[in-house]
Amino acid sequence: MLRLSALVLMPFLCCAAAEVKNSPEGSKEIPKPANGRPWKHDESGIQFPQKLGSLTMEGGHRYEDPALGVTVRYLNEDGRVRAAIYVYPCKQPHGSEEEKLKVTSDEAGAALGEIKGMETQGTYSKVEIGEGASWKVPTAPNENEKTVFVEVPLSYELHETKGETKISTPVRSRMGVTVVGNYIVKVRYTYPADLKEEGEAESVKWVKKVRMALSEPYLRTVAEEALKKYRQDPLSEEGAAAAGGVVLYADQSPFVSLTIPAEILQWSEACNQVAPDDRMPLLQAYIAGGTEASLKDQYGDEVVEAAMASTADFYKRLKKKHAALKVEDLEKLVEAVEAKKGVDFFRKLDSIAKLKQVN
Repeated sequence: MLRLSALVLMPFLCCAAAEVKNSPEGSKEIPKPANGRPWKHDESGIQFPQKLGSLTMEGGHRYEDPALGVTVRYLNEDGRVRAAIYVYPCKQPHGSEEEKLKVTSDEAGAALGEIKGMETQGTYSKVEIGEGASWKVPTAPNENEKTVFVEVPLSYELHETKGETKISTPVRSRMGVTVVGNYIVKVRYTYPADLKEEGEAESVKWVKKVRMALSEPYLRTVAEEALKKYRQDPLSEEGAAAAGGVVLYADQSPFVSLTIPAEILQWSEACNQVAPDDRMPLLQAYIAGGTEASLKDQYGDEVVEAAMASTADFYKRLKKKHAALKVEDLEKLVEAVEAKKGVDFFRKLDSIAKLKQVN
């Protein structure tokens, strides 16, 4: 990470260019993709998942003016935390790293300039701009093809009138700007100031998730190579090491969503009684299967079926190596997977059933 002094941004605070408005006027609504699939910006290939950190996509809109691009909106469960992602054409030179840094700094400065303008108009007050930072983010399968991501925290008071009542709300926000291909990507995460450190931490996590989503083309190639090595021999040390890489990808990528049943750990303990191993191989197998399905653009039950099948496959391999191994639940899992009923088996697990009751 490169620290980006506020001095770099301040010259742009009076810039006349306006931040893209989050308004439906002059735009066409974009519905959420079906079956939980990620939203894709067709012109650039950029994708964002419907679940991004603690926020869920609620839709978006495409402006009639192509220069304004598209906006995708996110919201948390109680509606107090909102975020938006704007994607629109980049009209400045952006081939070199220096040009990318200038473009992103210019765009960040323009956005901050509009915020300062709203302070002058009385919509905002007490605007404070924190220290910015810039990151190098790989956005293509080639690791050397990187862009610059500029991030800036800020706070202000929002003044609204509801009926005859004037309301002032302390607000904090985190903004990020980058250029990917021929498009600017700008994000805003906004939350009530009363969320304090928790809100700040979540804003940092959310913007990091955005960076990870933009890095998906590169991270995907790394994960696919690790999966290939793992599948060659899951029981080998090389396989275990490769599985570690897959688990790391699954943990970082916003495009992988796995619900891990607590029974996996119980089954691992049972296996370790006969086949001692401190690498939690069943858990790795489960994650590898679900991740592999996700990389094939599968979702929902398809991911669950693949995760259960991968777990069953590992258990069968382990049984061939340790003849005395027999875990009743895993024997039933193998039968279920062979009958194409891995999802049904998953849903009947106590930990999953209880989770669904809570939700």
